[in-house]
Amino acid sequence: MTPPQKNHLQKIIRDKKLFQQESLMYQRLMEAMRGDVRLEDVYKLIITIVTQGLGFDRAGIFILQPDGKSVSLAMGIDNQGRYETGLVYPVEDRPDLDPFSSLLFGYKKYFLTNNAQKRQFARKKGWGRYDPVEQDPKRFLNNAVVPMVVGHGKIIGLLAVDNFFKPRFISKSDLAVLTNFATQAGIAVESFHLHEKIISLTITDQLTGAYNRRYFDHCLAGELNRSRRYGRPCGLLYLDLDHFKSINDRYGHAGGDAVLKQIAALLQGNLRQIDRLCRIGGEEFGILLPEVSREHCTDVAERLGGLIRQMVPQVDAMAGRKERVTASIGVSFTLSGEATPDQLMMLADKSLYQAKRAGRDRIGDLLTFNRA
Repeated sequence: MTPPQKNHLQKIIRDKKLFQQESLMYQRLMEAMRGDVRLEDVYKLIITIVTQGLGFDRAGIFILQPDGKSVSLAMGIDNQGRYETGLVYPVEDRPDLDPFSSLLFGYKKYFLTNNAQKRQFARKKGWGRYDPVEQDPKRFLNNAVVPMVVGHGKIIGLLAVDNFFKPRFISKSDLAVLTNFATQAGIAVESFHLHEKIISLTITDQLTGAYNRRYFDHCLAGELNRSRRYGRPCGLLYLDLDHFKSINDRYGHAGGDAVLKQIAALLQGNLRQIDRLCRIGGEEFGILLPEVSREHCTDVAERLGGLIRQMVPQVDAMAGRKERVTASIGVSFTLSGEATPDQLMMLADKSLYQAKRAGRDRIGDLLTFNRA
């Protein structure tokens, strides 16, 4: 076999292996997308596939920010398998400014550097800020950056790789597989965002931005299961705005909607991250308080009631009025998840109506579920 024939055969074998690896990468990515995963998990899978599958030393996913003025490192991985995030680089819609800008705004299809001489050219072009090995001028620069393209040529980010620790050049076959996979990865990320948006629409109250009744029922059941499994307490507040019909009568339903939105924002801004605010109907909200004491449940109810009492509705402020909105709040509690969702809701409802019968604008007695 002559040297040209041997080289041609080696290229065919290598391209076949790359094609097989590319198919395996797609399969792994699609399998992950069918499961219940977080976006962070999708990012980690993409760069792990790229480094382990194609044999690059390092990889990073850079996502274009909504303002179009910067990209951020959504997930990176080094040769030790350590993940990193958070780096931000500015970009501009100008040709030949830097690799990231050129790729994101469609001036170039890819960026590839395989030797130290190109490194010097990159520095002259002002691309040194993207060179992860710039501090070592003796080391060869073997890296590539390709766009993550989704439908209709939309670019959502970049997939970057390099061979920092081994002197293996990046071939055109490597680049072709990387480009194809970047497109699949981009579609996966875009699909994830679309899926999250759809889920958000199904569990979020459109008016207030709080969770809706459907999510409340699901979340309460899950939280009580968790409370029972780990022996942790859980509290529930039912908050109902007093005489809300008068607000609708005074300002119309648009004014009433504005007050509901204002109160939902006030409540959400004064809860912990793990608490769940849900609009469960009309002017009534349910607030789930995981892992709290009895005292904390009552304290939260008192604090939220006081904040609503002090709030000046925007519709009143614009009309020069100084009327106030008040709320009655019911409080229920289970020590370690003994109550069912229906039982805990019944206690919260009973406490709420106790507050209303006592004159409104107050907190009902804290009712704790006791196993019979």
